Amino acid sequence: MQNKIAILLTTYNRYANLIKILKNISSKNYQIDIFIYDDCSNHTGILNKSKNYNLFYYKSKINNGKKNYYKTINYLFNYIKLNYEKQNQYFLTILMQDDLQIPENFIDECVLKWNTINKDIKNPVITYHSDVLRKFHSCWNSGMPKNGDIYDITNWCDCLFFTSPENLSKIGFALSGRYSQKESAKYSSGVGKELTELFRLNNIKLLRLNQSLSFHNNEKSKMNSRKYFIQTFNYIKNIDKKVIISIASMNSRIKNLENTLNSINDQSDIINVYLNNYNDKNINSLFNNYKNVNFFPSQDVYGDLGDTGKFLFQNKKDYYLTCDDDIIYPKFYSKTIIENIKKYNCIVGFHGSIISPDEDYYLRKRKFHFNKELLNNIEVNILGTGVMGFDNSEYLFPFDIIKTKNMSDIYIAEYANNNNFKFICLSRDSNWIKPQMIDESIYDSSIKKDNSNLDNSKYINKIIKNTNWKILK
Repeated sequence: MQNKIAILLTTYNRYANLIKILKNISSKNYQIDIFIYDDCSNHTGILNKSKNYNLFYYKSKINNGKKNYYKTINYLFNYIKLNYEKQNQYFLTILMQDDLQIPENFIDECVLKWNTINKDIKNPVITYHSDVLRKFHSCWNSGMPKNGDIYDITNWCDCLFFTSPENLSKIGFALSGRYSQKESAKYSSGVGKELTELFRLNNIKLLRLNQSLSFHNNEKSKMNSRKYFIQTFNYIKNIDKKVIISIASMNSRIKNLENTLNSINDQSDIINVYLNNYNDKNINSLFNNYKNVNFFPSQDVYGDLGDTGKFLFQNKKDYYLTCDDDIIYPKFYSKTIIENIKKYNCIVGFHGSIISPDEDYYLRKRKFHFNKELLNNIEVNILGTGVMGFDNSEYLFPFDIIKTKNMSDIYIAEYANNNNFKFICLSRDSNWIKPQMIDESIYDSSIKKDNSNLDNSKYINKIIKNTNWKILK
């Protein structure tokens, strides 16, 4: 039948969010059956019947947890198996977890995407959640994703996908749990990896929607020790534009980072900090002292990215402010940035340069340091990414344009120049934004040309000379 959809939903101790999910599951066009596996939650809430769907609820007497999560999935797959063997009544199966938020039109959007993509690639598995931390990278030896307008070809899937019951039959409606012991006990259940492997063995195409149909709550995952950072997306209605602050930091600067966070902690909706090579002691200290900040240790994600990490969390929707871990930001800093983004409809900041291809970048004469007075706003070729902001729904900097770590400023400027993005360096009083005392910096090493790991002067000057810069007076 082409009008019946099965939703397989796992839950554990998230009764309130489960209710929110169920509230948004409806469709005038399709009959929906929801199969819920409760992994022995300790709540006593009752799930009410709804005219929007048929509900089948099972509560386990024992907690399978992450180690035996594959058994939870197998239990739900068995529902589809029984129906498939009888009459193949569902045309689409959606796998979900209880830590998501979905829009009211979730079901219809899933079907629309399925029907559209199925004309191009027959009977795929489509991941509907786009996690920015994995968007541009390989997973389980998948190779780099091939990006498209509606979907990306990823060659891997996680536990948030929709597909046909036929594809589940090809993998026997069952997982063996072969990776549940081998994967990191701290993070993975092994389910996504095994699903990926089984689908690949059966030559099933694995895709991911370009525009996510869900986003995670801002809370710690019960399956993963890292805290999710909020992602919001344009198609989800009535969600106001947020202010996101993004920082990249190195372990030797933990005290500087704390000073930075203390100065700006109340000036945004979300703060994401990429921690390059932080040790466990410093990581734990930050997690304990800043409950409202999302920290991403490099060893848990993509390794040392240098200052590139501050561009990892773009979401194509919100105001995006990039900051540095060696700066003290003034009161109303974010407000000032955003007011000028709206005023000029461009990318703005407080540290800029007007350059000439004929001069050394670090000896240039027309530079406007963030700590110095600037009487009037001025268009520049380069903005320092430690004091920069833009509307991410209007401007996007692809992560892969930054070819060398600790060179974000020049690569961002080059990309902006080549795409006719306008940079405005904003007026301010002297010492309004304050630098912190640090032992080492990219800027100082490059000025000195000391040949250290932070000295990027020769690479930057090469880009300066090879780029056809906009001529500014």
